Amino acid sequence: MKRKIGWRWGGALLVLGAIWSATAASLMAQAAENSIKSEKTEAAKIRVLVFDGGHPYDEPEFAEMLTALGDEFEFSRATLPQDRALLAPGLEKKFDALLFYDMCQTPMSDEEFARYETLLKSGKIGVFFLHHRLSAHPERPDFWKIAGGTYVFEQNREIEGKRRPLGAYEHDREIDVKPARIDGEPPFPLEAFTIIDESYENMWVSPNVKALLTTDAPRMTPQVAWTWTLGDAEVLVFALGHDKKAYENPAFRRFLKNGLNWLVENVKK
Repeated sequence: MKRKIGWRWGGALLVLGAIWSATAASLMAQAAENSIKSEKTEAAKIRVLVFDGGHPYDEPEFAEMLTALGDEFEFSRATLPQDRALLAPGLEKKFDALLFYDMCQTPMSDEEFARYETLLKSGKIGVFFLHHRLSAHPERPDFWKIAGGTYVFEQNREIEGKRRPLGAYEHDREIDVKPARIDGEPPFPLEAFTIIDESYENMWVSPNVKALLTTDAPRMTPQVAWTWTLGDAEVLVFALGHDKKAYENPAFRRFLKNGLNWLVENVKK
C-alpha cells in the first residue's frame, strides 16, 4: 500500500506536511490539518524548499520519493517564476537547503539575478541542482556559471570563448553510472548503478567542477554529478532524474538523500 503525502498552503509556498496527496484536489482538502502537524514538527526537521516550474514531471511519484528519503526531512514547494521573489537573502533563515527541479526560462532581471546570486554564494543555505535545472535560463551566461554547467540550446553558442555544439536529449535510456576518480575521500558515499533515465548530450560543464559520478554511455555528457564552488558555497549538481523511472531507483534516492545531508552539514550559519 502506498503512503500518501500532501501539501498545505503557506503564503506563496505550498508546504509539505506529513501527507502529500497524489492528486491536486486532495492537496487543498488536507491544508488545515497538515498546517498544524507541520508546525509541531518543523524544528526537528531538515527544511528543504523544492522549486519546480517550467516543465511537467511525475508529481505524485516525485512527492512519494521525497517522503521516502526519511522523517528527518521536511519538504516545501515553490514554483518558478511565480515565487521568484523568495530567492533573496533571508531565505536561509527559513530553510536549510534549496532543491531546484525547475526548468524556468522566463527571463530574470538583473536585480532578481543579483539577489539570487547573493543568496546562493553566501554559503548559509545548501544548494542542489537536479536534472531540469540545467536547462533553465539559457538567456543568461551568468546563470550557467551558478551550476558549473548547462544544457546548450543553440548551435555554435559561445561559452567561455569556445563554440559549443547543440545539446541533445534522449528518453528511457539504460545508463551505467560509476563514481568518478577523486583525490581524497568523496564528500559522501558514492556507488555504481544502472538507471533508466533521460540523457543529456553536449552539455557544457566547466573544467573546474569536481566530478562525483560519470558515465561512458554513448551520446551523453560524461559528467553525471558534480560539486562546484560558488563564493562561500558548494553547489551540488545531479544531471539525472527525469521521471518516475528514475525516482524509483534506490541508488538515485540514496544520492539525493546523502547529498542533501552533506549540503546541510556544510552550510555556514
